[in-house]
Amino acid sequence: MKTFRVLPAFNGSLAANTTATVNIPIGFTIHSFMLDWTGSTTFGTGYIDDIRIKVDGRLIWECDGTNLDKINKYLGRAASANNRIMVDMDRFGLYERVQREITALGTGAPLDLDPKSKTYNPKQIKNVQMEVDIGTGAAGVSLTGKYEVSGSSPTGVILKRRKQTRSVSGAGTLDISDLPTGDLINTIFLHDGGNTTDIVLERDSFQVADLELLDWSTLVNDGIRTAQSNQMTLDPCYKGFGDQPLTTNVNDFRIKVTSSGADTLTLFIDYIGRHDTGN
Repeated sequence: MKTFRVLPAFNGSLAANTTATVNIPIGFTIHSFMLDWTGSTTFGTGYIDDIRIKVDGRLIWECDGTNLDKINKYLGRAASANNRIMVDMDRFGLYERVQREITALGTGAPLDLDPKSKTYNPKQIKNVQMEVDIGTGAAGVSLTGKYEVSGSSPTGVILKRRKQTRSVSGAGTLDISDLPTGDLINTIFLHDGGNTTDIVLERDSFQVADLELLDWSTLVNDGIRTAQSNQMTLDPCYKGFGDQPLTTNVNDFRIKVTSSGADTLTLFIDYIGRHDTGN
């Protein structure tokens, strides 16, 4: 069964422009984190400049508070409220439990080098750490958390969130052909200043998707997702099924973003792969 356990105390001064860290006890399968904070200022998600999760020193996940709240609402979670936000290791919202939980972060299972074994675990996780960057203007900060866990399990594929930024100089189409490839992609989130009008995905010159903004919002709202302002996604899971992630092991993987004017694009790419290899 799943339980919520209290995280140890965060280390650090818990002041503006500092980083709070916590070493997360292992021995469980981690499904999600719940972060709570207070402050003498009005302390919203905008004061969380970045959240990073590292496994054995390797960065596997990052997102700031404002964009995380937008992604969570798109996935079907409630908006951040009462100074609380969720960080998912599962693929939240999918219909089938095995599809939701396949990316949970398994820790605690013994080493097992037999690839035919049901408990195959070629590399044990020894350390999981979370870092939270506290932004300018925050004061009187208190940061606590819990994590949703089940029993120990081998470390299989996990959900890895990567951040990329791009600048758009003016109206036209930006060709993005240098995203890291190799692992499967669960979702690409594109957040902008409001000028994106169309997004195209191509693999080896084959057009996989071509979505105008209105097309996109209609499709995701008819599925299990909720369209958000200043956001577009490439999400093969929008109908609630997670068995067809985007393959990237091709010669040419590119996104073409059409904008009506100058803009700044922030992309969050959710990869599916092992914690110690790939993207």
